[in-house]
This record gives sequence, structure tokens and C-alpha cells, in this order.
Amino acid sequence: MPYPFVYVTCDVERGPYRQADYTYRADPLVKLRCVPTLLRIRNGEVVGRLNDVQCQSLPTLEEFLLGDE
Repeated sequence: MPYPFVYVTCDVERGPYRQADYTYRADPLVKLRCVPTLLRIRNGEVVGRLNDVQCQSLPTLEEFLLGDE
């Protein structure tokens, strides 16, 4: 049975985002490296991640959003 999900979007300013101490880059869970990034977080752990290039592939995106893991 697929897990329910909550879609959360976070605005990222391109200029400050490139700094190493930017909030989402420095966060130990998020570890943002590129925009856009999609994360699957389950029980407080990242169990899936798509980077900017992977987000452009419809089959990859569908598998990430609709797959069971």
C-alpha cells in the first residue's frame, strides 16, 4: 500500500542559495545541492531524492511520485 504524502514547496532565492551556509544547504537532513530537488522523507530520514536533471525525466518523476519506495 503506498504511503500518503504531503507536498511541501520551499522558495529558494538563487543568489543566497549558492552560499554554503544557506539554510537548506546547511540542513543535515535536506542537504540541498541543486534546484529543483525532490525529497522523500519517511520517519525523519531521506529515503529518496531527485536532483534537477532527474526531475526533468517524466518516467523518473512518475516512478518517484507513484512508486512504493
